[in-house]
Amino acid sequence: MKILDTYWFGGDAAIGIVTTENEMGERKFYIGIGDGHDAEADSAKIALYGMRVYQASINRIFERYGKK
Repeated sequence: MKILDTYWFGGDAAIGIVTTENEMGERKFYIGIGDGHDAEADSAKIALYGMRVYQASINRIFERYGKK
């Protein structure tokens, strides 16, 4: 599994949504909490142990809360 990107939410909590891609090109998204000291390690931890989030849910979150 390859990590393509991580979207970090602000603050000390180190909450992130990690975009991954498997060997067949399928993309999956995971949300979780890291330690806040090493972004690369936190991204890897979230990709392995985070809760899966589907694209439609992510779109709704950013549509609802991403606009000012």
